[in-house]
Amino acid sequence: MSINKIILVGNLGRDPEVRATASGLSVCNFSLATTERYQGRDGQRHEQTEWHNIVVWGKQAELCRTWLSVGAELVLDGAEASAIFSGRSCGPRRASALAVFPRAHARERSDV
Repeated sequence: MSINKIILVGNLGRDPEVRATASGLSVCNFSLATTERYQGRDGQRHEQTEWHNIVVWGKQAELCRTWLSVGAELVLDGAEASAIFSGRSCGPRRASALAVFPRAHARERSDV
């Protein structure tokens, strides 16, 4: 048995970009920052931020356009998906993104 499930809580790094596929299906792309804060052995506080590429499809993509903007805190439930593409100057490359399932929850910002 194998499971491909990811839950992320983070902040939008840029406004969502929504476009339509040739068949008319909406697809939304944005980046999400997750930050881990910890205290090192030296007693100093550290932060490490990871950036995730997010893809949302269908009705949820349209909702992202309406309700989300840069800085919004978001809880995402999805799975990692990857695609292989060819660049002009290099051979085949693999890119991965989090494909979001129907459960994505925006939280109100506490600093507003």
